[in-house]
Amino acid sequence: MGGLVRTRAGLKLFFRVVYNWVKPNLDSFFGLQKPKLWALAVLAGIAGSIVAIAFRESIGLVQWLWAGTRSEVYLDQLAQLPWWIVIAAPTIGGLIAGFIILAWGPRERPGGVADVIEERAQSSEKMTFKNASISTLISLITLGSGGSAGREGPVV
Repeated sequence: MGGLVRTRAGLKLFFRVVYNWVKPNLDSFFGLQKPKLWALAVLAGIAGSIVAIAFRESIGLVQWLWAGTRSEVYLDQLAQLPWWIVIAAPTIGGLIAGFIILAWGPRERPGGVADVIEERAQSSEKMTFKNASISTLISLITLGSGGSAGREGPVV
């Protein structure tokens, strides 16, 4: 019975030490509204993931229109197409993208990943929804039609 009392007293002391050590951190954690910040970060991550997946699927849809496949590994499919389609698809995609830039695009150079980082660091107002939407559409057409550009950069 004496061992049980000592064990209980030891556990009580252990929990009191842990509580006194953790309580200031918990007070700070909840006082600074960090759970709200974490929840917003999780929601932003989920939203970004959904948009990135939708972008990749949209590229596959544009690619399917001319190549007949949505796969990212489509060299075998291209080998079965007539040679003129393989040449015409990126050419037409580039012409469409160029027309969109001329008609609706921003007058300055289109922004890349480095430009996005710089604009956010400066808290600039130059990044508009219109410019982002046009850049996304141009990237989608360029990549889906077989243009040589990376698929990851436009997601930023």
